[in-house]
Amino acid sequence: MRYALRLLCLLLLGIPVYGQKINLKSAGPVTDAANLFSNNEREILRQKLNAYEDSTSNQFVVVTIPSLEGMDANQYATELGHQWGVGTKNKDNGVIILISKGDRKAYIAIGRGLEANITDFTAKQIVRQYMVPAFRQGQYFQGTNTAVDALISAASGAYKSDASSSGDDDFSGLIFFLFILILIILFFVVVSKASRRNRGGDGFGGGYGGGPIIFGSGWDSSSSSSSGWGSSGSSDFGFGGGDFGGGGAGDSW
Repeated sequence: MRYALRLLCLLLLGIPVYGQKINLKSAGPVTDAANLFSNNEREILRQKLNAYEDSTSNQFVVVTIPSLEGMDANQYATELGHQWGVGTKNKDNGVIILISKGDRKAYIAIGRGLEANITDFTAKQIVRQYMVPAFRQGQYFQGTNTAVDALISAASGAYKSDASSSGDDDFSGLIFFLFILILIILFFVVVSKASRRNRGGDGFGGGYGGGPIIFGSGWDSSSSSSSGWGSSGSSDFGFGGGDFGGGGAGDSW
């Protein structure tokens, strides 16, 4: 259900989700562009993430930013992971923990290779349970550190999420799906009527390029890989060329 919702939103709404360049240079496993952590806190996170990578090859990256610059949190985090190549190539075992201070949003993007253990629901639970309450108190390090520990447990299959709200999340997903579907239908009705008016009832016609444009400007079919998101990015800090497929979840505080 979640994958169907994701594909429907990305393909039919025509949002240029991937391909938008993000001008943010990696500082390693912790890129604190929003200055949310002290030097000691950054070092604690770096040592933990480096030790975890050494023992598992999974690459977890914490990124704080002042603002999403108008982008969606999923779009920003997934594109950043793709652009930097977080994770090991062919394993796609990277995770981006994104915190936008100005937007008051936290998001966890999951590499394809870890989606079986760290599901969208698990990521949502971790954000809600550990990050949001701490961030509301201004405790950014505590919330991030405990979220990292929970993600490490989840990646090993040891994390036990609270499934009590799963029904509510599924119902909310259904409502969102129906809302998007109605918007899509209205869009095509309006475009069809406008096209008939302009072309004397010929429908979309040649003047509209033979039909509605589905993909946004960020899609480049000439350079995309078989995965559908293009080739992996690179980084000055030894990220392994992993890629992301849009999995993950987040929340606001």
